[in-house]
Amino acid sequence: QCVVQFNEIPGISAQFTAHGTATLAKHDCLKALDWPDKTDGYTHCLLIVADDEASLKNYLHHDHHLKEWMAAIGPLLKGIVAFDSRLKVQLNPTQYEQLHPVLFRLKDTVNAGEMQLHVEKFNKLDGIRASLEPFLGTKFLESVEWPDKSEGFTWCLTVLARDGPALKKYLHSAEHAAWAASMEPHIDAAQGSPLLVFDVPLRMKR
Repeated sequence: QCVVQFNEIPGISAQFTAHGTATLAKHDCLKALDWPDKTDGYTHCLLIVADDEASLKNYLHHDHHLKEWMAAIGPLLKGIVAFDSRLKVQLNPTQYEQLHPVLFRLKDTVNAGEMQLHVEKFNKLDGIRASLEPFLGTKFLESVEWPDKSEGFTWCLTVLARDGPALKKYLHSAEHAAWAASMEPHIDAAQGSPLLVFDVPLRMKR
């Protein structure tokens, strides 16, 4: 009910989903992908897409979020990571069934241009669309009057996959292996797990 109300707020699209696919729960999803669990214990993903900064600020301070949502989710909440970044891919569940967001804690030594070159290679893979964007940071949070709940994560790799097999092929591709190798020297594990990987069915269109 709360997410339905979020979608009634002007300029906001929302979905709330558990880890998995439209047909597979978390354990079976990871088994089908032949991929380890890198969720760090997180179970659900609330995806909010806002038209602009003003729309996001309105959502954050709206009664649907501050009162109804917080009252519903609060007693169940064991931890939260909130990450704000630009969205550079179009969300269309008729083209891409699966959303694979990955948050990274990376040191300042990382080369943004080099990372984008890897993402360009991802976008040449069949059934894959990807973008990489940094955390919007302190000034942005000040503008929307919201505390920093990013838990030190600095980058978000958003991957859309046509379906489960396309996602599996991407994860086990040479392109993905090269990406992981290039990121390894810049991983910042000082605050805990340096990455947070999620797999959820894509339901919204933007």
